[in-house]
Amino acid sequence: MRIRLLATFLVAITAACGGDDVNHLADAPLPPDADIDAAPGSVELSVTNAGTGMGTVTSSPAGITCTAGSCTHGFDPNTAVTLTAEPATGSVFVSWGGACSGTTPTCEVTLAQAANVTATFDIAQYAVTVTKGGNGTGTIAGSGINCGTTCTVMVDHGTMISLTQTPGNLSVFAGWGGACSGTAGCMVTVTGPTTISANFALDNLTLFVTKGGNGMGTVTSAPAGINCGVDCDQTYTANQMVTLTAAPSTGSTFTGWSGGGCTGTGTCTVTMTAAITVTATFTLQTFALTVTKAGNGAGTVTSNPAGIACGADCNQSYNYNTMVALTATPSTGSTFTGWSGACTGTGACNVTMTAARNVTATFTLMQFTLTVGKTGDGFGTVTGNGINCGTTCTVQVNYGTVVTLMQTPGATSATLSTFLGWGGAGCTGTGNCTFTMTSANAVDASYKLLPNIMFTTGRTFDGNLGGLAGADAKCQAAATAGGLTGTYRAWLGATGVDPSSRFTGATGWMRSDTRPMFNRIEEFGTTTLPYMPSLDEAGNELAGTAQVRVWTAAASNAAYLGQNCNTGGLDWNTTSARTQAGRLDATNVNVIVGADIQPCASLFHLYCFGIDRRASIP
Repeated sequence: MRIRLLATFLVAITAACGGDDVNHLADAPLPPDADIDAAPGSVELSVTNAGTGMGTVTSSPAGITCTAGSCTHGFDPNTAVTLTAEPATGSVFVSWGGACSGTTPTCEVTLAQAANVTATFDIAQYAVTVTKGGNGTGTIAGSGINCGTTCTVMVDHGTMISLTQTPGNLSVFAGWGGACSGTAGCMVTVTGPTTISANFALDNLTLFVTKGGNGMGTVTSAPAGINCGVDCDQTYTANQMVTLTAAPSTGSTFTGWSGGGCTGTGTCTVTMTAAITVTATFTLQTFALTVTKAGNGAGTVTSNPAGIACGADCNQSYNYNTMVALTATPSTGSTFTGWSGACTGTGACNVTMTAARNVTATFTLMQFTLTVGKTGDGFGTVTGNGINCGTTCTVQVNYGTVVTLMQTPGATSATLSTFLGWGGAGCTGTGNCTFTMTSANAVDASYKLLPNIMFTTGRTFDGNLGGLAGADAKCQAAATAGGLTGTYRAWLGATGVDPSSRFTGATGWMRSDTRPMFNRIEEFGTTTLPYMPSLDEAGNELAGTAQVRVWTAAASNAAYLGQNCNTGGLDWNTTSARTQAGRLDATNVNVIVGADIQPCASLFHLYCFGIDRRASIP
């Protein structure tokens, strides 16, 4: 009965004192076998919950389950009571006080006497760690956080955090990570350690490459992305350094950068602080085409496309890979005979300018046939302009050549001739023949073979001539003395020899004054002569001189008389005989060779005839 009254009293006291554990006390269980009439002797253990947080303290053996305020329970003396502190969600157990100490969640108290224990619970605080990721910059602010770099703050359980991101220069906010997501603001209720990451990325900026000039080439980048060519723009992160390299195509040269702060012809390095446009200029290489003219002819070479008119302008520079067509046009009197160098043949010359080229056009003077012939029965040589023509000859002469032909009549004993004149190519007369070759020409040189010369020796001889050979020697000596060339024989008969038989093979005779006498030797002494045979080797007239007789030993018909100044079987070796003599001052047949019989001791002339030529007289 006393126990029940005591409990009722404690409830009343606690309520009067404002305690918030009245219900707990009112409901505090009694032992099932509690005897309210039991004798006093239990030891009380009081537990108080303290701090900003919440939790429950329980005992073993059972008796105390304290979730707030203070709780008391009586235990048998010397009971070892184990208390366990269990923080509520959002709270943490901090420490024991009173009969217990430390921070472990269990505490053992041996109740030798009444004891008081305090269990302190505080609201849980959690670390909120904000990190920044990515290659950009930015700041995070809000709920007491102002984070330029990584930062950590302690936040009570249940606190709502609101964070705002601000990207830095040339950066963009790429999104939240950890406890937040997306790219809007970050709002999160902290219920435990929290990590939030804010990702900032450098802004993406476009680099544009353009190509200028008439050439070709490729621009590439490091780091990769541009291969222009085809791919001429690329997005790079802000502040990224990009190096551009220009590579000209075959036949082109890289002549420089412009834009983006790049100049010159080296590499171009730009830092991406904004969108940038860079221009690479490529220029076609130029190569010289040189035309040379060769040969002895003339002509012009022209080009398509224009530039060469050779003529005067024989070289021109053209862009790489230009096809140049050359045309050769010969001048009048010339022919185009072919290309050499970069072209061959005589057709079209098409040159592709992938390097310096040299082309030679050969023009050759046209050649015409010059035929030089000779007419007449004489001999002679025609010379001039490479011609040395003893008989008919043909030579090729370049167009426009001035030809001068000269002639030389035959001068040997057998060929002694006179030049009668030119024919053909507009040449006449007996001087030099000069004309210009603009077509084929034929020229004739006419020669007349001079007749053999006949003369009567200026000296006289007796009949002892030393035979026919001696007589011939006397004729030859007289001719030489008179300046006459060639071979001469005496017109004499001898044993078995008619005078005319000694001159076979020769025809045509004239006096030393060039007056024609006869063609055939048989005519001498058988026909009337046009002129007296009265001139000596020097051209002196013997008619009317003291002696006009001439040894002949011929009858009036010009045949051998049958006797001469002979003795002992030898002809013309004595002065003691008699034989026939003719007269040089006559023209009729009987007198010339057979005027009368004369003693061999007489001193008479000799008829002498050249025997070198087969000439003719008109």
